[in-house]
Amino acid sequence: MSYGVSFTREAELDLDRLKDPLLKSHVLDQLDLLARAPAKLSRPASFPHLPFQKYQFWSPDHAIHFTALFQFRRTSRR
Repeated sequence: MSYGVSFTREAELDLDRLKDPLLKSHVLDQLDLLARAPAKLSRPASFPHLPFQKYQFWSPDHAIHFTALFQFRRTSRR
């Protein structure tokens, strides 16, 4: 099962701070990959992060380490 991705305002600001278009594209690609298989790719967060699931990855040149904190949200009502 795959999920859609929505960003908090803080996450949108973080993405806007990435000035390199290739790096920004890489981050968005990684988040799309996470949305396709969040249970397989993520793990529970640990201190000092909030108690959300987390997904960690590096920039292509391994200079920047990213941590995406997320939570599942119900989008449909029964």
